[in-house]
Order: sequence, then structure tokens, then C-alpha cells
Amino acid sequence: MFNELRKNSKIVVYLVVLAFAITGAFMGYGAYMGGGTGGGGQQQSMDVDDAIASVNGDEISRQQYFNMLQNYAQQTAQFSRTQMLPFRLSILNSLIEERLLHLEAQERGIDADVGEEEVEEAINQILEQNQISMEELEEIMANQGFTIEDFRDSVRASIQQQNIVEATIEDIHGTVEVDEDLVEERFEQEYSEEDINEMTDEEKESAKNDIRDSLISELEDENFEAWLSEARDSAEIEIYDAALRGMRYYQNDEFANARESFYEAIEMQNDPALYIYLAESYYYDNDFENAVETMDIAMEEHPESWEVAFHFGEIYSEEGNIDKATEKYDLASDYAGENLMARYQLNLAFNELGDEERASNEMNKFIELQQEMQDIGTGDALPPADEDIDELDTEELEELDTDDLEADEELDEEVEIDGDL
Repeated sequence: MFNELRKNSKIVVYLVVLAFAITGAFMGYGAYMGGGTGGGGQQQSMDVDDAIASVNGDEISRQQYFNMLQNYAQQTAQFSRTQMLPFRLSILNSLIEERLLHLEAQERGIDADVGEEEVEEAINQILEQNQISMEELEEIMANQGFTIEDFRDSVRASIQQQNIVEATIEDIHGTVEVDEDLVEERFEQEYSEEDINEMTDEEKESAKNDIRDSLISELEDENFEAWLSEARDSAEIEIYDAALRGMRYYQNDEFANARESFYEAIEMQNDPALYIYLAESYYYDNDFENAVETMDIAMEEHPESWEVAFHFGEIYSEEGNIDKATEKYDLASDYAGENLMARYQLNLAFNELGDEERASNEMNKFIELQQEMQDIGTGDALPPADEDIDELDTEELEELDTDDLEADEELDEEVEIDGDL
């Protein structure tokens, strides 16, 4: 279970059309600095006009990054700090990959025109999504020192960028041909001989067409992934934010570099997640002593943080020290309050230790809190209280938090970008 944090720290994010902050960019800034519901902490002072990263010398501004984060401010409001840090990196990674695609578009000579109808349709979607009128939008823009024409220009630019990205991806996919023998082989794998004998010729052809389309999509994805891997490797990518740079090193198993960046980040931002990942970077380098020492400091710096106590317990659990693990989990339980995710994770942790009584207590608290949330209409993303929650595994638990990371379904155009670098 201790490895689940690393396994789930790479998130697929969606690069939505019209990443324009009509309610003010600093909402995203606050989400970035606040790190979810993990509590307070010294905030990092930074200029939003500064660059947060660069790709082959082409800079990505913090403002652009904060604007993107703002699109997910509501969905990530309940994220823990350890969930928020890798999520923030995935957002930056999506911007980096978008920049790689734009650089590729320039090399391939790909451009895109945007018609006025596209702009009007997009603006109408924004008005509908945010439940505001054009007059209210004009007032919002005026309060921020912009005109409605400035907004139209931004929408037009966003659509153009998205169209260029889509055209470039399509060009990278290239022309894909499927071996008909492979279609037949997949057809016979997916359908039993009895099912095939009962099919009409039209049904067989329809099933094979579906398989053919699926194979084409798989090959197109392979072409894109091959290009993206090569583009990443050949590009000069710099991340100026120490916490995000440390997270990137951490995900790539470069733990010594991760620690150096996390220490730098801690000097600017006293975030408990930084201590947790710092401790894990020691642990994965087989330095248990420094991992424990780091977590001791984290508990001094962040008393009554359920996350710190919980991940401290995870380290002891991984080492087989049941008594110490239970001690830390008990502290996490004392500090958890009404945190739904904390209760579920503690249930899993105690189950893994074989402590059925404590596991049952945590699950009862989980169900009680869940029911309270559903009663006030905020539990839509959670499973029903009468569902057999004990059957859920950790991966499914993560989905409770990350399902809403996808762009709103009302936005018809979106590009799926792999968040790993």
C-alpha cells in the first residue's frame, strides 16, 4: 500500500479548450499555493509574470499555469496535499507537451484559421457553463481592466491553439493501415465460435469494422507515444519551480536529485507534502534512518496533520513494525476529523495490518461522513453508502478523487495529454 502514492502520482490530464480565467487568475494561484485541504503553511512568494518552466528556451509563464489550474479549482478542492503536488506537476506537464506540439507544428508548417462562428459558439458555451449573461461577462472583464474584444481575441487564440494541436496530432498519427489477418484474429478472440455462427453477415462485418477502428486507434496512439517520447528526450526542458522539479525527479526515480529540489522547495514553502515526498525519496534509496528523521521533523513542523502521521505509519508498516505503524495510524485517525479520504485510507491501512476492529471503526466513520455529504448534496462523486465499500481497492479509491479531473463534458473539443515527462 505504501507504493500506491507513487503509483498514483502520475495523472492523465485533459488540455481543455478555452483555458481562459473569466473569474480571475488568482483563484488558480490560490489553489496552487493552498494545496487542497491539507491545512495552512508558509506560502511561497512569487511573481506570476515569471516563467515556471521552459521548453527549448520557450518559456511557460506562471500566469498561464495558474489559469490552467483554475479550471480544476473546484474539482481539486478536496485533494490532500500529497495528491495535489503530483496533480500540479501533471498540469505543468500538459502545458509542456502542448508546447512540444506547437514547436512540432511550426516544423511541419501546420497552422489553423478560426472562423467567427467558432468564436461565437465557444463564447456561448462559456456563458452557459458559467450561467452568466453577456452583460455580466462584459462587467467581469471591465472589472479586470479588459474589454469584451480582449476576451474574444483570447477565445480566438485559444481555439486556434487547440486546432493546431489537434491537426498536429493527426499529422503525427499519419496514415495507418491494419492487417486484415489481425482483424480476423482479434475477431475470433473476442467472439466464441457459437456467437459467430449465430451472427448474420451484416453483424459480422459490423463487428469487424469496430475491431478495425479499434486497431487503427491503437496504432495511432503508438505513433503518437513514440513521437512524444522522442520529443521529450530531445527537448531541453527546465522546470524552475523547486517543488514541481522535485516531483518530476521523484517520479523518474532520481531520488538524490528529488531530495535536493525538495529541500530547496521547503525553504520557500513549508508544505507537509514536501516532507512526505522527501522522506520517501530517502526510503526508496534504502535510507530508512533519514526517512524517519525527516518524518519526525515533519511532525514537529506540522503537528496534528493526519497526512504526515499517516505516511509515517506507512513507512513503519512497510518495514514490518506493526506497533509503530499502528501508533502513527492512530494519530492520523485522531487528526483526521471529517476528512473522508483519510478515513478510507486508514481503513485500508488497518486492514493490511490485520487490525479488523480499527479498520471497521474507520469504515463506519467513512460511511457516516459520506452519508452526511450525500444528505447535503455534495457526495455525487462518491459511491453510495450501501455499496460494498470493503471491496474497493486503492486504485478505485483514487478514482473517487480523479474522475472529475476531466474537462466538463459540455466542452466538445479536448485533447488527451499524457501527464508523464
